[in-house]
Amino acid sequence: MTLKHDLGTFEGFNFREQAALDRNVTADELVDWDHDGAGEAEFWPAGDHPGVAALFDRRNAVTGSELEALDDLLRQLGHDGTETFLRIRFAVHDRGLDLRTVTPEEVDDVLLYLYRGTNFGDPRRGRVPLPRGSTVPALRSGDIRTASATGCC
Repeated sequence: MTLKHDLGTFEGFNFREQAALDRNVTADELVDWDHDGAGEAEFWPAGDHPGVAALFDRRNAVTGSELEALDDLLRQLGHDGTETFLRIRFAVHDRGLDLRTVTPEEVDDVLLYLYRGTNFGDPRRGRVPLPRGSTVPALRSGDIRTASATGCC
C-alpha cells in the first residue's frame, strides 16, 4: 500500500534475528512489512517527523494499521500541518480516543491553545487561542512535547 502522506521513517527490531534492523524503514515499508517472510518485528518513530514522533511518543510500538488510519484521517482532514498533528495528539492522548476510530469531526472539535515562550512561567501569563484555519510555524519535536508537558495541548 502507498500512503498519501510522508509519515517519516521508523526504527525497528526483528525478533527472528534478535537484532535491530540495520536501517530505518519508511512508513510505506512498515505498512507492507511481511511478518511471516521477513520476521516478526516492532517499529517506533525514528524522530525525523515531529508530528508522528509526538503522536506515538508514549507507545512501545507502532503498527501498520495505525499508520494507515493516520494517513486516512489526514486525508479526510485535508491537511497535515503542525496544528493538525497537535489536534490529533490531544484527541488520542488526552481524550483517550482510538486513532483507528477517531473521526475528523472529533479532531476538529479539539479546542487547541498553543503556548510559545522562553521559560516555564510563560504559559501562565496568558492564553492565546489558535484560531481555526490559521497556520502554525513549523515546530521541532521537542516543542510539541514541551507544549504538552505544560498542560496546554
